Amino acid sequence: METLYDETYSYRGFSPDQGATEVFLPSVHRNLAGQFTHTLVQNLTAGSNTVTITYFNQAGVQVDQFSTVIGPNGSYTFHTTGPFDFIPTNLGNVGSAKLTATGNIVAVVSRRLARPRLMPMTARPPPTRATRSCSPASTATRAASSAMS
Repeated sequence: METLYDETYSYRGFSPDQGATEVFLPSVHRNLAGQFTHTLVQNLTAGSNTVTITYFNQAGVQVDQFSTVIGPNGSYTFHTTGPFDFIPTNLGNVGSAKLTATGNIVAVVSRRLARPRLMPMTARPPPTRATRSCSPASTATRAASSAMS
């Protein structure tokens, strides 16, 4: 898993023999403290493959189900936030999912953190000497310039 700024990515490569027609996803999020998951599915077959994702709440009750056809060796991403098709609005904040397909597939789940709302620059208080942070290299420079003042 890798976090870059406000987004987290998860990725794993697969060999062809790791494909399956049923894949379980133990944790999917829909605005869990700003986290959303996206399920990336790849069709491992040379023909079209119908893939269904079934979402379950934490009690194990099915709450949403969506299907799509993925072309030969193609891929599709199921999202838990818009503006995309197949949004599991009945999921709540956290649950699980199961993928079923007519042919072998592989999948990864990517978790994305919602972008924080930033204050406009004019609304931020100006930094004071007590709140400024600096790197060790600039500390020596600041001390030297303060001594000259």
